[in-house]
Amino acid sequence: MNQYSLSSQFQGAFLGTVLGYRLGQIKPRSENLSPGCSLNWGELIPQLAQSLIKYQGFNPIDYWALVANQREEPRKLEISQKPSIPCPQGLNSGSEVAIVGFPLALFFHDNLIYLKQLRSNSPEQVASIWDGVLVMATAIAEILTQNPELDQLIPNLLKLLPTESALTAKLEQVQTLLQQKASLETAVHQLTQTSKLSYSPQATVPNHFDPENWTALALGFYCFLSTPEDYSLTVLRSLQTRYHPEITAAISGALSGAYQGYIAIPVKWRLEFQYPSIWPLTHPEIENNPVKPNPTQGELLQLSQGLFALWSGVYRPLQPMVIGFS
Repeated sequence: MNQYSLSSQFQGAFLGTVLGYRLGQIKPRSENLSPGCSLNWGELIPQLAQSLIKYQGFNPIDYWALVANQREEPRKLEISQKPSIPCPQGLNSGSEVAIVGFPLALFFHDNLIYLKQLRSNSPEQVASIWDGVLVMATAIAEILTQNPELDQLIPNLLKLLPTESALTAKLEQVQTLLQQKASLETAVHQLTQTSKLSYSPQATVPNHFDPENWTALALGFYCFLSTPEDYSLTVLRSLQTRYHPEITAAISGALSGAYQGYIAIPVKWRLEFQYPSIWPLTHPEIENNPVKPNPTQGELLQLSQGLFALWSGVYRPLQPMVIGFS
């Protein structure tokens, strides 16, 4: 039985994903970096949550504009009056979309119909990109229940997906690895070596974007489900994969934080957020790399509390939330 309050779980999920990202940033990066990957999730995720609070819901133009503006060379954002734009700009893989969609997944975890509508309003060739957001939202929804059955989490997620898709194949692999009690080394080898389904880029998808690369998301789910009772172990194992550790650890950190609540995050790690820290906005190799202070623990908790209040219907917009990282 889940013994943590929903408020604590919101805080745990929010702090857990940003902390996972930050820890991944200071670990050795994988050799196969996604081309053009330059988003600072530690700054972007709080901004996306603030967008939800500001508009008291999902404003696709503002939400995706924040993503586009994070790139060192922001791409032109296609403005659309539809509930979603064709493709989130500035992203490089399906796993990254799942992270960018994390605030949406947390906020709409009990309204999966709305997320499915966002998928249906997208062009067919990129609609599967939204599956990552839907998977994260469904996983969080099950985790936040009083009696989550983690052994049924992957099977339940598979029911939502097409029988033949790259994400389905990856999650099926994760389920097999969990059933076999496979080691982390085996999981990393199998999940990173399996060939992807054939994919032909569509006109609406940027050339560098690979929506079928769900490896980091799969590894994040594996690390969480193989050690669900220990946040620090889950994140450390995610870092040990050395496969885009900032994305893998952010995903597993979100799931583990949601499951165990804020209190499960080690105090020593939480203290890293006590004061503003300076982190690169892009890859360290890029010259003239701009830096900004990342949000502190207090600012992140204030955001998560605001998002929880809005979700629960008790948010009071007359008490504006001023966050110092903007």
